[in-house]
Formats: sequence, structure tokens, C-alpha cells
Amino acid sequence: MSSVNGVGAFLQQVAIFADLSPDDRQRIAALLSRVELNDGERLFRQGDPGETLYIVRSGECAIRVSLSDGQEFDIAQFGSGDFFGEMSVFEDAPRSASCYARSDAVLFALTERDFHTLLDNHPALAMQVMFRMLTATAQRLANTNVFLSDMVQWGEAARRRAVTDEATGLFNRRFLDEAIEEQFQKARTSSGFLSVVMLDLDHFNDINEQYGHAVGDEVIRAVVAVFRRTFRDTDIVARYGGDEFTILLPDTAPALALEICRTICRDVAALPVLKDRGGTIDHVTTSQGIAAYPHHGSSVARVKERADQALYRAKQQGRNRAVAAEGTSGAPDAAADAAISKHDIPTIAEKCRVVNNIIDAMVSRKRFLVVGHQNPDEDCVASMVAVGLLLSKLAKPVLLCTAAEIPAHFRYLLDICRFNSIEVNTRCETVDKGVDTVIICDSAKPSMIETSPAVDQLLADPAVLKIEIDHHLDTDSRYSGDDGFCLVAAASSAAELVGYLGCKLSLHHDIAREYDIDEVFSRNMVLAVLTGIVGDTQMGKFIKTRKERRFYNTFSDMFNRLLSQKTIKQTNFNNMEQVYTELRKLSASQKELYDELFEQRTHSKSVACVALDARDSQGVYSRFDIDTVVSVARAIADDLAEESGKLSLVAYYDHTNSSDLVQFRMRRSESFKELDLRILLAELRLKNGGGHEGAIGFRVPKGKVEDFDAFVMKLIQTAEAKIAEARES
Repeated sequence: MSSVNGVGAFLQQVAIFADLSPDDRQRIAALLSRVELNDGERLFRQGDPGETLYIVRSGECAIRVSLSDGQEFDIAQFGSGDFFGEMSVFEDAPRSASCYARSDAVLFALTERDFHTLLDNHPALAMQVMFRMLTATAQRLANTNVFLSDMVQWGEAARRRAVTDEATGLFNRRFLDEAIEEQFQKARTSSGFLSVVMLDLDHFNDINEQYGHAVGDEVIRAVVAVFRRTFRDTDIVARYGGDEFTILLPDTAPALALEICRTICRDVAALPVLKDRGGTIDHVTTSQGIAAYPHHGSSVARVKERADQALYRAKQQGRNRAVAAEGTSGAPDAAADAAISKHDIPTIAEKCRVVNNIIDAMVSRKRFLVVGHQNPDEDCVASMVAVGLLLSKLAKPVLLCTAAEIPAHFRYLLDICRFNSIEVNTRCETVDKGVDTVIICDSAKPSMIETSPAVDQLLADPAVLKIEIDHHLDTDSRYSGDDGFCLVAAASSAAELVGYLGCKLSLHHDIAREYDIDEVFSRNMVLAVLTGIVGDTQMGKFIKTRKERRFYNTFSDMFNRLLSQKTIKQTNFNNMEQVYTELRKLSASQKELYDELFEQRTHSKSVACVALDARDSQGVYSRFDIDTVVSVARAIADDLAEESGKLSLVAYYDHTNSSDLVQFRMRRSESFKELDLRILLAELRLKNGGGHEGAIGFRVPKGKVEDFDAFVMKLIQTAEAKIAEARES
């Protein structure tokens, strides 16, 4: 017992356990085992099964990754009080890196089995610890990403030796293979271009035979000098082989890439390096093939293949020229993807990359279409609604397309959409042409997607990003999403994966600040996710694997706990009817409040407004809960902005038991682009707020709003003045 007490005392010094009660720390201490390592001793290797989380008691350990050429890098160090190995435990995945002791070290180990014993016996404590670990892990990953980004910058000596060609100073093949994946993801996420150039020196073997390898090296150096003069700082130039080069041109359409490459052809051909040497070859020339994303393919493999084909044509046409791939093509990639059965994401690192890609796309892309499968079930509709709710929190225009006939008990889910600025078009006959991203939920293969001619056109457009969220891993399943954007993994349901995505998004505090997100898991979101989880598994009866069981228990317990805080019901949901009952209550109350507030709207020249003073606000709270007020306020702000054609303003007092603040929310109509709303925050010196150019939220202490009506009028007058200034400029 004294040993456990000693471990418990140590845990008080560990940040993630420090503010737990002594009893809770003792519960955790009782599950830990002691591990001793000598200096240099390996704890585990990359690829080993991941079954244990470690906490450093004393000494130091390091995490090391191995590169394809055998080189190794330490990417993180852990000292007393630090923990590591948690993701392998949570996700039942192999180790994504190796670990060794940098000095004699003592660790405490928590096995996967013991963690789930804690989860079963003390779920609230286990979830509390897990989310603290995930928060710390997110910061660690951010720091690691900064470290890795620093490593690949041109000019950093240590990394330069690892990623550059010693003879020319250009990037080498290994770096290119890493960079091309990263550049493709950036292009997809930003709806941008990426041109790929494959370049060969013509008759280089003959040059070596006639003049010797020393002259051949001189030719290479002269050609590289032309590259340095012509290609831009943002371009990535790599020596792929002896006389073979590959160049990546980010944010460059194929027409501009062709123009740049023609300049290379001309300037290389003008080099005097072989002049007067007495051989039959007296000048250097190049053959170049160009292909671009998304014009010539939607995957790395396809664009490289098209560039290689263009290079072959350049040689067939006489060399000393640059040739672009012909036409546009997305179909070959779709056909290739259709031949690949879906499989679980193999590593934690890859899953994190996919999730981060999706979050980046949700933040940076403009308009979204969400689709599901034909004859949708609970999980399909619930996962679509949950995705829509996440996007609405990011102030993104989103359209849900479902089957024309939806079972009545699912319609309560769709009713949630109305009060969260999510458009629902059940027949999918008309789709906004501005849609740049399609999110496909719970669909085992492309042929099962509920589509229309308009949706088919978007799915066939390589410029439209396709994101997929699905848990079907059967042998006849096929991918529908783009490379790097398929969150396809073993899970109880697609809704569970959306919940996982929401957990990751909740760790991005910078995004929460920018979009004024109070909480990712509002009651609407929790109910939608729980609907999919308990519906698709029939309360867990149809779970196939231990990993799925663990995630089902984790998420269903978490969401049940969240709902017990957000609804009158204080016990777990035991069947779908109980979930539907809550949805019906939620839908009815939101509609009642929405209709009531919409009738109270007023208009100035450019601003549509709903403003509730302290008395009106408390009257609303006497009949509706806080979550309903917050969600309806967002929906009202969105709809009033479109009604006015310019701006909306919604203002209300927080509940007296919630805070001492008055809440303000302003939105800009989609058709009105002249004013950046953040200017109003600076003009009025409002510090407790934020947002983006099209939407802001801010809070003012009640004591500083002596005359509520006058304060609201000042906001409207300031907005009108700024609109007038913007028009004059």
C-alpha cells in the first residue's frame, strides 16, 4: 500500500493528474507497473504492437523515427512527469516510432487492459484522463510538426545533407517523394494547382561517352545553374537520377508551367558548355513532360503517369521541347480507386494526417455538399447531420442531399438542420455551382451513393474535393473519396468517426477562437452522433472486433454523459426511441423559439436585428434551455443576414446562472462582400470577441451596457457608417 501511496504522490506532480482527487490518483496508481531501463536500452521498436502507455518517473527517454534510407532521427524527448505511447493504447495500433532510454530511467506502465478496466469501473475518471492526454498530445503533435517542417527547409545544414543531392545541391529523390505528397494535400485543401515536370537531358549517355564523365558533370552543373535562375523560390527542383530531374510547381496551372519550361529549353540550349570540344554533340538540350493537378488527375500516381507520358511524347517529337499532357482526366483515377477494397487506416500517424487534412479542408474550403447512401438508415442520416453541424460551427454554407423518402422518425434529425443554417434538399436535383467540396458519409461504394445528375457532375469533377467518412471494410467496399481525405476505419458506425473528427476539432483552440465556437459537442451534435452509434449497432449487439467494442463503449459512454448534462434525462439512453424522444423535444422547442424571435426582427437600412434586453432574455430562459437559445440565435443571425442582403445582428443576455455577459453576433450576407466585419471590433474597441471577415461574435459585461437599446443602436450606426465608407472606396 505504501508503494501505491508513493506512486500516487508522484502523480500529483504530473500535469494531467495534478488536479485529480487523492482517491482518483490512488485508483490510477494501483494500475501502474514499474519498468526500469538502462542507458541506451530499447523500450519498443517501430511496428511493435501498441499495448502500453508510459509515464517517466526519472531519467529521460527519446522517440526515434526511421527513414526509408536507414537514417534515424529523434523527434521527441520525455523527462520526469511526461507520458507517451497513449495513442497506441487508445487506437490498438502498432507503434509508429521507436523508443529508447537516453539515460538510466524508471517508468510507470499502464496497459491497454488496465486502462479499459478503469474505463469500465470509473468511466468519468477515465474519460477525464483521456481528454487531458489528447489535449497534451495535440500540442505535442503541433510541436513535432514544427520540428519536421524546420527539418525540410532549404538551407538547414543537417537536414540538407539528408535531403539534397551532394553533386548539385538540388533536392534528392527521397525528399521529392515526401514533398510531392505534402504539396498534393496543400493543393487539394486550398483548391489550388500543382504542376509536375519530368525533365531529361537529351543524349546524356552519348555526352559522357564522347567527352568523359568530368565534362558530363560540368554539363549537369551548367544546367542546374539555369534551373536556379529560372525556377522560382517556391518551386521544388529535385535530381531524380543521373540526368533525370523532377520539378514541383505549387499554385501553378499547366499553361504557366509550360511557359516556364519553354524558357528552360531555350536557355539550356544556349549554353556554350560543349562548344568547340570537337564532338558531334555541340549543345545541350532537354525534353520535358508536364502534368498538373487537378487538370490531369486527382492522385499523385496519376499526375506522375501523365507527366511521364508527356515526356515520352516530347522525345518522340524530336526532343529539345516541353510538352504538356493532353486534355483533362479524373476518370482513370476513379476507376483505379474503384478496384481497391476499403481497409482500415494502418497507423496512428496516417490517421492523424487524414483527420488534419479533413479539418484543414473544412476550414479553408468554401461550400460543401454532404451525401449518403441510397435508402438511408439511422447512421447515414445521423452522420450527415453531424457533419453538417460541424460545418455550420465553422460558418460554412452546407447542403445535405438525401433520398426523397425519409422514414418519419429520421425527420427529427433533419429538422435540427433548419435551426443550424443547414440546407436540406432531399431530391438533390439542384446543387449550387459554387460547391467545391463533397463529403460522402456511410456509403460502402460509389454505386450506392444517393446521387442526381447535378451530384454526379460534382463527383466527376477533379477540381471538387471528395472527402469520405465510412466504416464499411467489407471485401466488396470501394473508396469514393480522394487520396488523403478518406476517414475510412474500423468503427461501430460512421457517426462514431464523425464524433472522433469532432474530438480532434475541439483540440484546435485557434479555430474555436476564430469561429467563436463555444463548444463543438452541443446537444444537437451529441444527439446526432449518439443516434448513429446506437442505431447502427443496435445498442452494441452487432460489433465485430475488440477495437470496435472499445470505441463503442468509449463514445457511447461519453455522449451519454454529455447528454445527461444537457437534457432532463439523467440516465443512459437504452433504446432508439429514447433518442428519438429527445430529438422530438429538441425540434419542437427550437421551432417555437425560432418563430417567436423571427417575428421580433427589426430593420435599418442595411442591418436586420433581433435584440433581447435583460427582461426579454430572462423571459426566454424561463421557457427554453440555454443550448436551444444559443443554437437558435446562430440560425436567426444567418437567416436575417440573407433577408437583409447586408448584415444581421442578434443580441441577448446570458442566463444569470451562466455568466455576467451580453452576447452579440453579427453575420454578413453571402452576396455582400464589401465589408470585413472584424473592422467593427477594432472600431468599437471590443476585445472579448473574434471571428472572420463574414461573421463575428463578441461579449460585453452587463455592467458596461447601461442602456441596452442605445448600445445596440450604436452598433447598427457604426455598421451603417462602415458600409457607406466601403461603398465610397
